Amino acid sequence: MAGLQGFGAGLLQGYGAVSRIQDQKRARDLQERRMDNQEEYRQQRLGLQQQRMAAAADEREYSHERDAIADKRWNKEFGLRANQAEADNERADARLGIARQRANISAQNAAISQRMSEVKLAQMKRQEREAENRRYLTAAAQELE
Repeated sequence: MAGLQGFGAGLLQGYGAVSRIQDQKRARDLQERRMDNQEEYRQQRLGLQQQRMAAAADEREYSHERDAIADKRWNKEFGLRANQAEADNERADARLGIARQRANISAQNAAISQRMSEVKLAQMKRQEREAENRRYLTAAAQELE
């Protein structure tokens, strides 16, 4: 029986040795997987950080572009309004100028009409004097004859 016990003890020692080797291999594999997982996790975090940084940079660029577009629109709209206001002012000035010209023309027409009336009145008075002078001259010529 001693042989059988020795065989059993050797078998148990062999089984224990194989079990320890397998346990050590599993522990090493587990440790490697943990390290790989940690490295993968770090890489993912780094990738996420890089993506966030890229997204933030893109957002800043987009924000700058959006601000530039808004500025262009504002300038265009404001410039358009300013040009429109200038055009309105010019039209109002032109209307005022036309109104002044019309007033001046009306005043000139009134002055011309008054002057024409004065000239006509003077002509009528001259014609009356000439007619009166002719009568006198005719009367004087008749007396002389």
